[in-house]
Amino acid sequence: YTGAGGGLYLQNGSAFLTNCTICDNFSEEAGGGGILANNLSSFTVEQSTICRNDGGGILVRYGVANITDTVFDGNVATTTYGGAGLSLNRAGTAVVTRCDFVNNRAAFGAGVYTLLSNSVDIVDSTIDANGGTDGDPNTPYKTHQGGGIYVREGPLTITASTISANEAYDGGGIFMTEGSPAITVLNSTISTNSADHSGGGVFVEVGDATFNNSTVTGNSATGIEGYNGD
Repeated sequence: YTGAGGGLYLQNGSAFLTNCTICDNFSEEAGGGGILANNLSSFTVEQSTICRNDGGGILVRYGVANITDTVFDGNVATTTYGGAGLSLNRAGTAVVTRCDFVNNRAAFGAGVYTLLSNSVDIVDSTIDANGGTDGDPNTPYKTHQGGGIYVREGPLTITASTISANEAYDGGGIFMTEGSPAITVLNSTISTNSADHSGGGVFVEVGDATFNNSTVTGNSATGIEGYNGD
């Protein structure tokens, strides 16, 4: 892919990154401002910082990803479709554990964006203060859907995590759209997220959502169809 992988472009084989700082890189419309991991049999990131990349922090296309104890801070996606922090595009499986996503901005899924991925698990992680909107989904840097997380055409499980203070036009915390079989939220908190239109906490456009032993509180939606929660 041209215009991709501003910091690192990793293709085929496997990659292991530990205690790395990937910051202040840029990519064009193909994404992966910090890292593009394309078709890797194993892609592991541990104890690292992914910050201030334009074009998104990490883009995983196909393959398997395990990301642990890593911070995604202040990444933006100005020319890509979604996923300023982490974008999972047709990933086989992805497990995100003890990670922090803060202050990331994109049109869709400012914190985490997942599309056509077989299995995505977010465990013991914090997704906080991502996205933002002025009510115009076409404005650059403003989040249309999924301030915290955007999921499309693939399952997502969130366990023991906090999704808070994220903002979007629809789905301040989480936005789930067409073709998505299910999201499952376990032992987690979704709080103080906001939407200018609908679904301050969670917006389920299509699919099934299961909440078990979780708290959805203090979210807000100000549009005519607005409601708190899902």
